[in-house]
Amino acid sequence: MVSRRLRESDQLRAAAAEPLPVRLAVLLLELCERYGEPGPGAGEVRINLPLSQDDLAGLLMTSRRTVSRALEQWRTLGWIATGRQTLLVRSVERLKEQAYGG
Repeated sequence: MVSRRLRESDQLRAAAAEPLPVRLAVLLLELCERYGEPGPGAGEVRINLPLSQDDLAGLLMTSRRTVSRALEQWRTLGWIATGRQTLLVRSVERLKEQAYGG
């Protein structure tokens, strides 16, 4: 039990050291896996959780403005589409590249 908590604590510290775009991409991919449903286009995934940018910022321990900038960049690149508490991942592959390199 104690070793599991220490391991989780180490993982959180390691994750916090990663740049925000990496952490955000990992979070969105996890949300896609757990709560995603097929989107309207081929390969698209809709995250069916009412998450605001403030919610995402809280999960990542950063500011809403920082999350907003990353999401805006990804919208411009066509990787995601956002609406009022909706998020459509248009390119899971691009998020994987951002999260895990490659």
